[in-house]
Amino acid sequence: MVRSPASDARRLTLTYALPALLWVVLVDLVIEFLGLDEQLNAFFTVVVDAIFVLITAGLLYVFLRRELARLHQAQDSLAATNLQLSDRETRLRLLFQQSPIGIAVSKDGRLDYVNPAMVTMFGYPDMATMLAAPPAELIAPGSRDALAQIRLSTQPLTPRLELTALRRDKTPFEIEVNAKQVDLADGPSVMIFVSDISDRKLAESTLRASEERLQSTMDSMLEGGQIIGFDWRYLYVNDALVAQGRQPRQALIGRTLMEAYPGIESTELFATLQRCMTLRQPGRLENNFSFPDGSTGWFDLSIQPIKEGLFVLSHDITERKRAADQIERQLQRLAALRAIDQAITGSLDVGLTLAVFLEQVTRQLRVDAADVMLVSRTDQALHYAAGRGFQSVGFQQAAVRVGEGRAGRVVLERKVIVTHWRDEQRASKRTGLLDNDRFVSYVGAPLVAKGYVLGVLEIFHRSLLQPDPEWLSFLEALAGQAAIAVDNAQLFDGLQRSNTDLGLAYDATIEGWSRALDLRDKETEGHTQRVTELTEQLALSMGMGPEKLVHVRRGALLHDIGKMGIPDSILLKPGPLTDDEWVMMRRHPQFAYEMLEPIAYLRPALDIPYCHHEKWDGSGYPRGLKGELIPAAARMFAVVDVWDALTSDRPYRRAWPADKVREHIRDGSGTHFDPAVVQAFLEMQGP
Repeated sequence: MVRSPASDARRLTLTYALPALLWVVLVDLVIEFLGLDEQLNAFFTVVVDAIFVLITAGLLYVFLRRELARLHQAQDSLAATNLQLSDRETRLRLLFQQSPIGIAVSKDGRLDYVNPAMVTMFGYPDMATMLAAPPAELIAPGSRDALAQIRLSTQPLTPRLELTALRRDKTPFEIEVNAKQVDLADGPSVMIFVSDISDRKLAESTLRASEERLQSTMDSMLEGGQIIGFDWRYLYVNDALVAQGRQPRQALIGRTLMEAYPGIESTELFATLQRCMTLRQPGRLENNFSFPDGSTGWFDLSIQPIKEGLFVLSHDITERKRAADQIERQLQRLAALRAIDQAITGSLDVGLTLAVFLEQVTRQLRVDAADVMLVSRTDQALHYAAGRGFQSVGFQQAAVRVGEGRAGRVVLERKVIVTHWRDEQRASKRTGLLDNDRFVSYVGAPLVAKGYVLGVLEIFHRSLLQPDPEWLSFLEALAGQAAIAVDNAQLFDGLQRSNTDLGLAYDATIEGWSRALDLRDKETEGHTQRVTELTEQLALSMGMGPEKLVHVRRGALLHDIGKMGIPDSILLKPGPLTDDEWVMMRRHPQFAYEMLEPIAYLRPALDIPYCHHEKWDGSGYPRGLKGELIPAAARMFAVVDVWDALTSDRPYRRAWPADKVREHIRDGSGTHFDPAVVQAFLEMQGP
């Protein structure tokens, strides 16, 4: 609290006068009470006055000391206050000078102060130049009325306004302004705060343009775009999404997913959306979407959390999925055709081939039953060949004449027939035998190979079939495969019969040649037949297979075919042969080779006719082969040939006893004969 000088004077007067008055009154009362004489009274008065002066001086000293202390304290406080005010003024001035916001002080419509940021913002070289400019030149004409409202406002703090200002070079720029009424030493003023918002305005403009471009892009996208809020309401859908969703935009915007597509909560799609919404994580899903009308479509969905909820980009992949399914079906059908091809090429058993074929037919065409009926060459009627998926069996014995019933019509018309099971008026008696199977649909396809109808592929189904062109095309391909299988089997049967007949004819011819040789050489008559049978037995005992045994038989029958090239004068000579004649005689294996080698059918049988005179030690003829270089069949035949020759009567000697022949053969083991063959032959002959 600050005291005034008048107050201090009154307090000082009261402090001195009141005690003096009281002292005088008190002294007079004491003198009167004591009754002193004048001399004593004067002395007493002097003493009392001295005492009074001393007391008064003491009081005055105390008072002055206290006032001086208070004065010094007040001076110190004033100095501290002045220091604080100076510091605040310095900091405030520094704040004004360094503030990035423009600050101005206006009074009576003119600018009294602007900070450096304000000077720089408006493009002036210094404060003085800007203060000298009329304030109206700082604001664009369209914003001056708003600025006038700020000056006339009585509110302590005006709301923020966005105005268009003018720089010194008259370049417009956007500012944000608010003002505050302040009382200064020289009277009320207005403090104005100005921010340059040109960059922000440019960014906002750029953002708006970007948003407009984005929305335009989204509206023109081929993919569906939608924004779903946290409450599952549609906030935005583009044109493509409207087309994909098969609902108008007004039926979606503002409505929830559950309202637009009832039952969606139980789908994998909603579970995925819910997970992305809750966890704020992106997601990807290929979804088979069911529409309210019962149709379906495939969509590839990319789900991205955004601040509004979820953004879902959907690409219609229905056609791609259908194409993939079609490709898959085609691959499966190609695999089925491949399996049928393998069955056809891997087996000539028509029953086995048709079983594989019908398995693929029912699986790939997705039908309940199928069978194959073949045209018989004897009665020209259709007979059951193979079937799959039937409950009845009696129909298998029923024949169908060409032109009668469904299958007969297929053969006659040579085309695929599709009909309802009960709509057929010309069905054969075979139809009644299938009543227990309760078929509804029938499809028949002819089996055509090389221009001839070999039979019918029949398809049966217990519900209505509505085959499309692709299905029918595959059916015809399957029917073609079946026709090839049947034709191949029939061709093989014919070839097998022809081959058997030809083989029998060959064997008869060979046996005829061997009999002719026996008739030419009376001495060896019956020899060929005996060695042939014995060689076959020996070969079997040594483990030779049937496929080689047939060539051993033929080789044994023709072992002396080369003697046809030996002149009768040598072959039938009753006496010993000369050296030259022996040279000729030993050429008969070579003659046999030259006669039989050009005949491909008899080439595998050459081992015996060409090599049966070779010896184990290499001393034989015609090539001097040794050991296992001699064909096995020739090694076997060599033992048998010697056995039969020595155990048979000849004009020039009688037959040897069997024991002697065995001993002879045993002695030739390792020189003339293969030891293993000798052992096997002797074991076969017994003791």
